[in-house]
Parts: sequence; C-alpha cells; structure tokens
Amino acid sequence: MAEITFTGNVGKEPDFEFTQSGRAKLTFSVADSKSKPDGNGGWEKLAEQWLRVTVWGPYAEHLSEQVAKGSRVKIYGEFYAREYEAKDGSKGVSLDVTADGVKIYPPKNGQSQPAASSRKTPNQGNWGGGNTQSGNNVPGQDPWASQPAGSGWGSAPADSEPPF
Repeated sequence: MAEITFTGNVGKEPDFEFTQSGRAKLTFSVADSKSKPDGNGGWEKLAEQWLRVTVWGPYAEHLSEQVAKGSRVKIYGEFYAREYEAKDGSKGVSLDVTADGVKIYPPKNGQSQPAASSRKTPNQGNWGGGNTQSGNNVPGQDPWASQPAGSGWGSAPADSEPPF
C-alpha cells in the first residue's frame, strides 16, 4: 500500500456503522480538486477526483461526531485502487484510503459550519489515534502545523456528490 496525504471537502454525510464483529467503521467521500484563477475573480476547475475514506475503531467513533458533509479535511493514510463492477455491468476503479489521521479545518470566514459542528467536538483539528496498524500515526501531533489551511489543492463545492 502507498501512503497519501490530501486535503478536500466531504461530499455527503458520512456513514457510521459497526461491523458484525463489533468494530466501528466510518466511511465518507472527499473531493480533491485542482483549480486556478480564471482572471475574472473566480476559479476555473482543472481536475477533480473523489476518494473514499474509511476510518476504523475508536477513532471512527470519535470522528463520527465531528465530520459532516461540507467539512474541509486533511487525510493521511494508506491509498489503494479497488476495481468494482457497477449495477449496469460496467467496470470501474474506486480510489480508497484507510485513514490513519484526519484533521478537520474550521470554516473560512463568512461560511456556515457543517452540521457536525454543533456536535461534541473535543480536540477538533488535532490528529488522533487512527488506524495505527501501519505504525505511522503519532497521536496528538500535527505534522502539517506549519502549513496554512488553504495551501495545495483547491476545494470542491460542499454540495458536490461523489460518483459512487
């Protein structure tokens, strides 16, 4: 598996459930897009891709109270591509990430908070004890503390829906 770090917006409400074995699982899709100024004060979207993010265990339970549609997040984890067959028989590839860390950014001035912001949010914005199977997560430390929230890739509209 390859490691990946990306920033984007959650496209629809996350799905939280417990597996048959009782393990907590949180799944949500994040739009990762690249934009450039269009010269008229707006932005031109150059590319967009959707990544399916899965968080496991107690960290999934914790994040289920914080992540909502429209949340701006930075994800750190293991990346893999998964082939699937759609209902119509066509084949496709899903880009999946098992998250070791999730950072939730506060909304920019003038933007409304996602629905999860009214929920209990201890340590919002901190990295937590995600899937530590890979051994790369350091709970409570933010490896990107010196980077501004808006650096890198642009954001997708909060009402964008993932293709899957």
